[in-house]
Amino acid sequence: MICAGVSVSFIIGTVLGWRVLALIGLIPCAVLLFGLFFIPESPRWLAKTGHEKDFKAALQKLRGKDADISGEAAEIQVIVTAIGVALVDRAGRKPLLLISGTGLILGCIITALSFFLKVYDLTADAVPILAVTGILLYIAAFSVGMGAVPWVVMSEIFPINIKGVAGGTFLLYAAINAAGMVFVITVVPETKGRSLEQIQAAINTE
Repeated sequence: MICAGVSVSFIIGTVLGWRVLALIGLIPCAVLLFGLFFIPESPRWLAKTGHEKDFKAALQKLRGKDADISGEAAEIQVIVTAIGVALVDRAGRKPLLLISGTGLILGCIITALSFFLKVYDLTADAVPILAVTGILLYIAAFSVGMGAVPWVVMSEIFPINIKGVAGGTFLLYAAINAAGMVFVITVVPETKGRSLEQIQAAINTE
């Protein structure tokens, strides 16, 4: 859903200004926030966490008080143990990573081509289409493999007897993020309330 929302925003952004787009984005957020006060907990989550009574009550509320939920309840309790990794287990880790990597490369190349055509004023009509296509392809390819599969591989690749030591990987992540903070503090300019010309002038004088 996140990737679908990002994709839709890129498409709509080709015809609307960023201020209008931002305001439109507030509408589904407000509707969702209001709706949270009226919807029950997810039956699948309740089933997964062992809340049998609450699970059936939530499912009954969603389907209606006169609906027969016995069959669906049994199905959910079986399905909930298999969802999430079905695609990964069926296709394998490496094929998904390779497919995802190929899509990421193509997405970047198509997006770069759109900028090249824009700079040299070639086939101007195709530039927006190429840019959106490249970005959407990148998002889709990332979702298929590089966004999720590495986390599965990392949980499987270490032997049980060193998983505790391997947890030090997160210290490496912390160090990388700390380096990123230093980079932001020392290199990244503040752009709030400044025009492109002012930002470029500030970068050139530093």
